[in-house]
Amino acid sequence: MALLSRRASAVTRDDQDPSERRDHDQPWLLGPELQLSGEGESDACYRQQDVPLVELARLGRGVAHQSSLPLVGTPRQRWLRRNSAFVFVALDAGPVLPSNRRSVGTVDSDFNRRRGVLLGLAVGDALGAAVEFETRGSFPPVSGYRSGGPHGLAAGEWTDDTSMALALADSIASAGWDLSDQAARYLSWWQSGKYSVNGRCFDIGVATREALARIAAGNDPASAGDAADEKSGNGSIMRLAPVSIRYLDWFPSDVALLADHARQSSQPTHRSSKCLSACRYLSVVLAALISGQERDEVLSPDWPALERLHAAEPLEPAILEVARGSYRHKRAGQVRGSGYVVHSLEAALWAFFDANSFRDAVLAAVNLGDDADTTGAVCGQLAGAYFGAEGIPAEWLEGLAQRELLEDAVQRLCRAC
Repeated sequence: MALLSRRASAVTRDDQDPSERRDHDQPWLLGPELQLSGEGESDACYRQQDVPLVELARLGRGVAHQSSLPLVGTPRQRWLRRNSAFVFVALDAGPVLPSNRRSVGTVDSDFNRRRGVLLGLAVGDALGAAVEFETRGSFPPVSGYRSGGPHGLAAGEWTDDTSMALALADSIASAGWDLSDQAARYLSWWQSGKYSVNGRCFDIGVATREALARIAAGNDPASAGDAADEKSGNGSIMRLAPVSIRYLDWFPSDVALLADHARQSSQPTHRSSKCLSACRYLSVVLAALISGQERDEVLSPDWPALERLHAAEPLEPAILEVARGSYRHKRAGQVRGSGYVVHSLEAALWAFFDANSFRDAVLAAVNLGDDADTTGAVCGQLAGAYFGAEGIPAEWLEGLAQRELLEDAVQRLCRAC
């Protein structure tokens, strides 16, 4: 067994305010011996050999937890993260190696991240619901669920983003891939409140309402969405999670097929080239994160999967600009969480790309205000895919209205795989 010295004992939770961090004097036991690989110290990686690695206390709960955690990374990073317990050990000396934030390549970790995508969507939606349409900076910063907002919802209740995601999930799990069935379930939500948190359709975008009216009048769902550029809303990226959950196996072998299903999922309500491209890109990003690829790799401007996606069918230029990282050097005042799909996708990625935790990502998103519930829902999908359901703060999961509907939807989607 290797012993990590007391010098590496600064411990904190990812979701803990920096001012509340504290040092712990106890040493941490690591085992078995780690093997060094790589050429030279700057490229060295330490990898754990498929055995339990470390026992960490769940800080603030006092529950010991044993984890199997692969250690992967360079000495320069100097930290060790344990995702499921939200603990990391900040190293101030020695060439000890950071870890991946999560285990990858196992059934449990894969399911954890699939759950994270849909639950993260709903959590982000519920966090933003109370400040939807509010101007950034005009409201006390969101730090948890709150009641109120334009729809008078209770704390933890969600809006149309989650309702439409549930309808899409139900369709895919029940009928396979069928745009007419998807549209029929959206109509059930709009007309009778099915899939709603409170039994009624209280929130619906203009483009979605107009498209559903055309479907109700007999139009083909594949062409019901308005293709005009001015109708480039975020109503189809907000509900996208079920596509990447169900068709995860197409990544990375058939990126074009996965993206095409995402494109089709947008057509009943949003058919502009920007909306279709946004869905194509986001579906592949979500699948990659669920599969365990690292965030920096997935969001790289020269990510191979992005190149294949663009080669199969060019992305709309504004969406390609976002995919290439337009958000990376922007400050909050330069990012807009509006209902425009380009702004919405960019804002969600801006909040997610360097966040240390699910909490940090989604709060950065919803506190942009404006279309806060949807910015939160899109960011929640990304952060949920990356940090997993175990990365979502327990109090947010426990306070999420009708969580059982979401858990059941994920189970059914996975059984359909």
